[in-house]
Amino acid sequence: MIHSDLVINESEFIERKVYMVTDTWKTALKKRSFWTDYFWITEPSKVDYSWLSIPYQDDRTYPELEHEIRFKASESFQLGFEVDPYFWYCSLKLYHDTVPEGVELGWMDGYCPHPHVLRWSEIEKLGKLLSPQVPECPSAPFLLLSLFTLITTDEELEKAQKQSESAWRSLNLFSDQELKVILETCCHRVQDQQWKYDQDFGWYLEGEDALTLRHPDLKEFPAELFQEFLHQINNQYSKTN
Repeated sequence: MIHSDLVINESEFIERKVYMVTDTWKTALKKRSFWTDYFWITEPSKVDYSWLSIPYQDDRTYPELEHEIRFKASESFQLGFEVDPYFWYCSLKLYHDTVPEGVELGWMDGYCPHPHVLRWSEIEKLGKLLSPQVPECPSAPFLLLSLFTLITTDEELEKAQKQSESAWRSLNLFSDQELKVILETCCHRVQDQQWKYDQDFGWYLEGEDALTLRHPDLKEFPAELFQEFLHQINNQYSKTN
């Protein structure tokens, strides 16, 4: 268990709007190009994305993403998303009273990505818990987190395809044909990798070329802190479902 000597007053936390999605972020969430760029669908190495009518542009930028957003995930934890305005880099961070500066859980870039942080059962719970914080776009937390999620079983894939289709469709930005290709690109099972459980570390990703920090051999991953985070998420989820 994590014990903290630092306490963040809840009213101050809300007043600073740390975990609220700003109006500028809400603007970005309503753009077709934001979502296809976020998932690297319109990245130039892709074979054919002409069906999207969103061409790749080297100079396309999102100044509205200048500031990180955070979601209050539990009593003492926050999840933060930091996205480079040019989408060269996207990072998922975990904040706790003991680490107010945050610790990076994973990132996506074009050089050495390590995006695989979450298991499917974890994003299912987080997506539901965080959605009330973005009433204008309740599927946004789930979709943002899905970039950092790895599916390893057929059972997970079946669930993920249904929930992902529902989430993408709720954006009201893409046609049925576009959604079909988006889901084929973004929602799939990774072969030869699997989630394993270690008594001390917790769940970790095992497999050749696994793009993750969530492994016992990688000391930079905050294993104890992350386990406490999941413990609080599970408790909170069980109270609301």
